[in-house]
Amino acid sequence: MDTSNNPSIVLPCGHEFCNDCIVQVYNTATQQGLARGDENAGARCPGCRGDLDIKKIIDWNTFQKVYLKDEVKEENETPEASKKNGLNADALAKLRRDARRNAASKKQCEY
Repeated sequence: MDTSNNPSIVLPCGHEFCNDCIVQVYNTATQQGLARGDENAGARCPGCRGDLDIKKIIDWNTFQKVYLKDEVKEENETPEASKKNGLNADALAKLRRDARRNAASKKQCEY
């Protein structure tokens, strides 16, 4: 898989893919579901096989601006940070931890 400076991130699992690939996965699953007569057939995240809701996909740059405001400000203050492109491993790890925590709390609330 090619790396992207602004990958699409599947929420809540936090797996990242290029935008064209994840849209293709979603469209293919939808078309296959319709061919089977299942209008509600859903796509699955290629990373974890969790539900893939096209409305819950966000790009990395937007995610940083919305959810990691403080970290982005601190990171942009250093000259080394301005040279970086792509995902910050710590920020992505935080995203995945938060997603797992949210998924676990959601499961607890449903019971």
